[in-house]
Amino acid sequence: MVILEIRGKVPAKSSSRKVIVHRRTRKIMVVSSSECYAYEVAFKYGIHKQMLDYKAHKLPMEGRLYLSIDWYADSYRQDIDSPPKILMDCLQKNGIIKNDNQFDYLLIRRFIDKKNPRVILYIGPHDEK
Repeated sequence: MVILEIRGKVPAKSSSRKVIVHRRTRKIMVVSSSECYAYEVAFKYGIHKQMLDYKAHKLPMEGRLYLSIDWYADSYRQDIDSPPKILMDCLQKNGIIKNDNQFDYLLIRRFIDKKNPRVILYIGPHDEK
């Protein structure tokens, strides 16, 4: 099992992507919002030291997985289904998992901590029994 703690507020799902028009080519593109991009960078640096503890694990993790999220939000305003997609994308981009479609089981628990918003992720193999 891999346990990661990432400090900071998880951006809302609705603000995770934005549509832009490329200046030169005039093609329509979908890109990460600046808020989401900043969180992805914070995620990368937030897990760097923690991942040193998991050098013995074969990364990226393979097979069917479960993801349990303890989400310490700063308020109840954000929907409970907002964090998973952004967090799974961050796990994939940072080489912890191969693909975010590996998850068969997802558990989200929300707590309120106005002074210290964060998420704690528990990732492990999903045994189908």
